[in-house]
Amino acid sequence: MVQGGAQVALQTGSQEDLLAFVKSFDSLKYQDNVTKAQFLWQADPNPEIRKAADEHIEDPPAELDTFLNETVHTMKVPELTRQAWQLRDAGGNTVKEKADAAISSGTYDDLVDFVVEGGFEKARYEDQQRQAYELARTGGPELKASAEAAVLGDRAMLNEFVSVEAFRKSGDDAERTVYNDSINALLQQGFSAAQKASENAAKAQQSYYAAYGDSVKARDYANQASQWAGKAAQSARIAQDHVRNAENSLRFALAQKERAHTAANQAEADARQAGANADAATSYALQAHQSANDAASSAATARQSANQAGYDAQRAGQAAQEAYDAAIQKQLAEEAELQEASMAGAGDNAPTSVLDAIKETIGKEALNILLDFIGVTDVINCFKGEISGCLWTALSFIPGGAIVKFGKGLKAASAIRKLLAKLPDVKKLLSVRKQQKADRLIAGLSKPGKCGIALAASRQQPTYSFAIHRPTHNKTKAHIQPAISRCGGYPRTFTVHQLDIHTLTPDELNVFMKWDRTTPLSDIKASEIMAFGYKTKETQVIAAISSLQDKVANSVIQVPVTQPHILNKIGLRNAPKPLDLHKRTVGKTSAQNQFAQMQALFAQKRGASAARLNQRDVDFVYDEKLDKKVLKTLSRGRPDVNIVDSSGRSIKTEFDRPPAPRAFHHARQLLDANPNADVWLLTLDDIDESDDLMKVITANRNAVDSYNP
Repeated sequence: MVQGGAQVALQTGSQEDLLAFVKSFDSLKYQDNVTKAQFLWQADPNPEIRKAADEHIEDPPAELDTFLNETVHTMKVPELTRQAWQLRDAGGNTVKEKADAAISSGTYDDLVDFVVEGGFEKARYEDQQRQAYELARTGGPELKASAEAAVLGDRAMLNEFVSVEAFRKSGDDAERTVYNDSINALLQQGFSAAQKASENAAKAQQSYYAAYGDSVKARDYANQASQWAGKAAQSARIAQDHVRNAENSLRFALAQKERAHTAANQAEADARQAGANADAATSYALQAHQSANDAASSAATARQSANQAGYDAQRAGQAAQEAYDAAIQKQLAEEAELQEASMAGAGDNAPTSVLDAIKETIGKEALNILLDFIGVTDVINCFKGEISGCLWTALSFIPGGAIVKFGKGLKAASAIRKLLAKLPDVKKLLSVRKQQKADRLIAGLSKPGKCGIALAASRQQPTYSFAIHRPTHNKTKAHIQPAISRCGGYPRTFTVHQLDIHTLTPDELNVFMKWDRTTPLSDIKASEIMAFGYKTKETQVIAAISSLQDKVANSVIQVPVTQPHILNKIGLRNAPKPLDLHKRTVGKTSAQNQFAQMQALFAQKRGASAARLNQRDVDFVYDEKLDKKVLKTLSRGRPDVNIVDSSGRSIKTEFDRPPAPRAFHHARQLLDANPNADVWLLTLDDIDESDDLMKVITANRNAVDSYNP
């Protein structure tokens, strides 16, 4: 989001827009953290981290940053340690040395550096280089030649050699040895046969001369026969040795071939898994990137509208940044709703595979050629950045060595050009698939036989219910009460108040801040307005109340329900503890923060059942197990001010700076959580300390701590 916010500011490059970006940096950084937490909630393989992310995603900025950068790191250490041991067991001396250092340290940074951020690959590369040099020195002809080539090649080639080719080439050398030993065995067997024949001939001559009484010649041939017999026996032994060597070499060759085959299969499986992981991560990244682009378009429209309305450049830039933030907030809320439905069993909310989208757009054959040419990782990496530039770079490599290796240069060039031409279609398809999944989730929501949990206290009929999750007995199908089908039907419009604080006089603002929003204005006593804080003269209180009544009556607007609200929250949870109101903020301006704190503290002093600032939406719900009303979270929304008074009436307030681009979105989200709530949309800009309205806000905020009704 920080990157997207910078994009909004750099669209004009004006000092005003850049200043607006700088002022919104903390907010954008917070939105980045919210997105990270949401990704952990959706996709982290550790269920404990997913659960923790769900619990912390609504934390205030500082606490959320601590969760992501400290708590999550601590939670990841055991798995990282396990992976480090696994890599150590499969590695050489350098890998073992680096793994031992990371494991001994036990810190997240050291473990991540080794397991995730290249430490293992670097150590393995050193081990593989050392192994390749040793094999080049000691290996057979085939192995030696392959090792020498691997040493001179790149990392991928070296890894391919050590992981697979070394076994293959060692097997080739062993097969050559089998051949040589077999030939030598045959030769020795021939020698042995010839020597045996010579032995037999000598024995025949010995017998001949012995028969004729020539003992000297008989003895001479006997000696020759003995010598030939010795040579024949030696040749037979040598032949047997060659046969045994050939058999051993054959077994070794077969074993090496099998190891090469196994290693190749494992490498292919690892590559597929790595590709799938990269594809999934890129799919999420593309989804976020598209959301940022859509938000930037909203920001550009807001800037144009502000310019047309006559706002100055600084205000227009501010409007653009706020529109960007509003669009991102809306998309995050919608994605959270879809993910909740998916987790409840209504369907799959995983992003569409980038590779599947490419295959559907350009065809399976073209994709396979592309994957053969530049590999799955490079295809995925292309989609992480500037896609066209990445692919044209790949295309420029075709005349070189890659074409010799793959022999598919012309086909690859055609596939790349085809993909380049179809990039808009791929992106469009990803967007369409996302919408189709959302539609399926909506269609998969099953209405239960009766309405969902009713509000603990209701002041109007019909009573609308919270969206809840009702699993069936066998838990194979989730029953969800979507907001669109609540009891009594979901109305087409809701009534809310939208009031520009800048249209009030100081006395009217004083009355408004000390009004509980439930008591009729006409029933307020002058003494209540004069009890603390800003002092309005008693003679002017009645006039201020009267004029404020007119402005409040004119602030009523109708908020249309423009689309089905799937659900805000499935499975009500006990509300987290309220945070210190004195330390909570709701916006970037002192006026908004002081106003919100005063409103919540004032309600708390007057006995409100709940008063919360910028925390997850809550309300009182009857708990059947406890047989009492319990404060539960209702939504992933976070009202700026959330008050439940002593009678159970829910009063929610959202602050915006003009031109208030987020107002309707805030209203829809709050009403979807509780359609019976009183929703107030207040417009309040940054105000100088010397401004009369700011004097009212500051005086009331400073005095409310000591207020005793």
